[in-house]
Amino acid sequence: MKEFREEGTYSVGRIDEEKKIYPDISFDPESQSISRKQGSISVLYGQLYYTEKHNNNPTHLNNYILNDETFQMANDGSVYNVFSFMHSDGYPIAFMFLVDNEEWNYEELEGDDIKIGGSNEADVYIEELPEELMELDNVDGHYFIHVKEEELEKFWYIDDNNDFIELHRNMRLEWDKTYRFLYNDEYLFIVGGRTILYGKV
Repeated sequence: MKEFREEGTYSVGRIDEEKKIYPDISFDPESQSISRKQGSISVLYGQLYYTEKHNNNPTHLNNYILNDETFQMANDGSVYNVFSFMHSDGYPIAFMFLVDNEEWNYEELEGDDIKIGGSNEADVYIEELPEELMELDNVDGHYFIHVKEEELEKFWYIDDNNDFIELHRNMRLEWDKTYRFLYNDEYLFIVGGRTILYGKV
């Protein structure tokens, strides 16, 4: 988590210890597809804006490709913009977004089915959730999201235009996209590439 000051500008990019480049918002040196100077965050009138420079692997904003552009980072209400930093092979490897809660966790998607819920047997255990909330099932190399039918009315897919869409029980997730799911207006799940992030909003 980072504290931002009014009229400040903060660099975003990959650490390069050899060249002594340490961006304010930094990614591991191993993340070679992320530029050392990927972009910057500026603060104006209490709002945060992300500016993307011209990069070989452009950052995506809700799956929209950025190129020498500036966008406001936050939305009003319960819609959360997600900036995805991409691998050279075209899938997300890191994410940036604004939330108040600092307690976020992640799970790697390595080909196994992932159970998410409040049961001790869940791969992603969140005490406050129903025992069996949803599963990410790997079928022929693609993950499908399956939400328990009785929970579907509380579960929303936020599309690339920030519209809330009723979730279909067998939605297929593509490796090269980032998906946002909101449960009960309280928990946000971000799925992209080989990672699922989750936490309270």
